[in-house]
Amino acid sequence: MNQSPRDSAGGGAEHSVIRDWGLALGPLLALAVYLLSQSSLMQLEPAAGKTAAIMAWMAIWWMTEALPLPATSLLPLVLFPLLGVFEGSSKEVFQQAATPYANRFVFLLMGGFMIALAIERWGLHRRIALLTVWYVGVRPRRLVAGFMIATAGLSMWISNTATTAMMLPIAISLINLLYHRFELGSPAAAGSSPAAMSPEKIVLRDDVNRFATCLMLSVAYAASIGGMMTFVGTIPNAFMAEQLDEIGLSISFGRWMVFTAPLVVAMLFISWVCMTRFIFPFQFKEIPGGKAMIGEEIEQLGPMNRGERIVLLVFVLTAILWVLRAPLQDWEWLTDRVPVVSRLSDT
Repeated sequence: MNQSPRDSAGGGAEHSVIRDWGLALGPLLALAVYLLSQSSLMQLEPAAGKTAAIMAWMAIWWMTEALPLPATSLLPLVLFPLLGVFEGSSKEVFQQAATPYANRFVFLLMGGFMIALAIERWGLHRRIALLTVWYVGVRPRRLVAGFMIATAGLSMWISNTATTAMMLPIAISLINLLYHRFELGSPAAAGSSPAAMSPEKIVLRDDVNRFATCLMLSVAYAASIGGMMTFVGTIPNAFMAEQLDEIGLSISFGRWMVFTAPLVVAMLFISWVCMTRFIFPFQFKEIPGGKAMIGEEIEQLGPMNRGERIVLLVFVLTAILWVLRAPLQDWEWLTDRVPVVSRLSDT
């Protein structure tokens, strides 16, 4: 249903009120948190109390979107020096506040985001997903496996949320095709039981409902599982690598993948078995026209254009260098002849 201008204006006005309240509530809550931190109940160091207050301030502004999210993230750059969270000259204090913004893992994530945006811009993700599903097969359980493999593979390099948003339209198209070919009506009416529908159709529709739920949830789970495999797959991975690096346990991109790959493969397989066999078991064996639909989607993409080829080349080369950087740097013959290799980092 299209939203009327009045509804749209009402929603905008409500959002504006929330932003206004958030704008005022942020510093007020920060002041309350700081006073509480200095009370006899908590007795925190002044610097710790100020840090906690700024965290509360940022949380309110992020939740209410009082300012654009990136602008709120810059508050420590201003408030830490202004409120004396760090000690030293003004230049030293500002450097201490600014240094985390230039952390090498921040730039590593930026590189991953740039690759992800380029992949999305040229539609390479859709080609990869469709070809993966095509080659895995379109029998129902294989189809779920294909979607999970494609989603997890993309989620290694693209954020979990973005990968899920990319894959769900393909899954929904397939589910709509299934309801149409089995003459079950629309998925939106799946919960109803029309009197005109035969008992066999009702059983089949329930079976298809379970498959549809299984497919949609499998995409979401696979995105979360696949994101564990690389630094750039999900932001917490990079922060964990940073914390390990700070205590002297440096881990390269490739070594992280060696550690996480068996875990990711095992979790994908176990999730697939549980989803298709136990949680949402379905009995039908074929999807009429499923392979043809996937084939038509691939044909509509046409041949790879210049943008896709360039992005694919950069993506593959970057992934290879990320994975093989540490072994290359351990190869003395190469580092002796090409010293720049020893100075490379994942970033």
